[in-house]
Amino acid sequence: MRALVLQKPGQASIEAVPEPVVSDADALLKAGLCGSDLNSFRGLNPLVSYPGILGPEVWATVVHCGDFAFLTARMSHCLRIAGRVAASDRVAVFGCGGVGLGAIAGSSFRGARTICIDVDDDKLDLARHAGGTDAINSARDQLHHQLLETTDGRGPDVVIEAVGAPSTFRAAVAEVAFTGRVVYIGYAKEPVAYETRLFVQKEQDILGSRNAEPQDFDAVIRMLEARRFPVDEAVSLTVTLEEAPNALRSWSENPSSFRKIMVTLD
Repeated sequence: MRALVLQKPGQASIEAVPEPVVSDADALLKAGLCGSDLNSFRGLNPLVSYPGILGPEVWATVVHCGDFAFLTARMSHCLRIAGRVAASDRVAVFGCGGVGLGAIAGSSFRGARTICIDVDDDKLDLARHAGGTDAINSARDQLHHQLLETTDGRGPDVVIEAVGAPSTFRAAVAEVAFTGRVVYIGYAKEPVAYETRLFVQKEQDILGSRNAEPQDFDAVIRMLEARRFPVDEAVSLTVTLEEAPNALRSWSENPSSFRKIMVTLD
């Protein structure tokens, strides 16, 4: 079978690889690229070893599923546990890339006032189409002042970090309201130093979000059926498997020019 193999940082190629042997404890998936694959391509993903096959994305086609079961009942459930977003909340989302757009759409779909934060005006425009009610360009605007003005001086009830930079990790803690919730979807590629007094002073909840359960996907499907997400605008490039290595390279060289890259496997 053919696969997109990341040989080493900065080098990906299409290779012939053996068909995987699947035991009863495994699931075999056929999947496309994930947003984290950019960091893998750049050598900045601490969870990746080389060489390796990229993927999977949040979606996949199940080719085979064994008889395995979860060892505990604690499945990831980012919409109920991580953030607890309600219609009465004011939510700020750092980062309007692929992951951030999903957070913006999910927050808006629940009726929350959703503040989009990025350094790129085009991404902010797309974020408004995904349901964002307010937009802040943090490279140009005074972030702290704008957030206070937008939230009647209180600060956001929930801050979702979807960038993965030390500066936005710290900003999330600094800008969230007292007794607010901070949700980290991105992860920093280096250690982050915090002003820890804010954790105690504000009595914050610090949460991590990585995955979802079937009911979360049901909610996404309902949102898509209601045409509440700009699907066509969110996909900036569609390539074949053979074109994927060059697409990865172009993405790495100019990440702000891409939103979502789809790889066709037909």
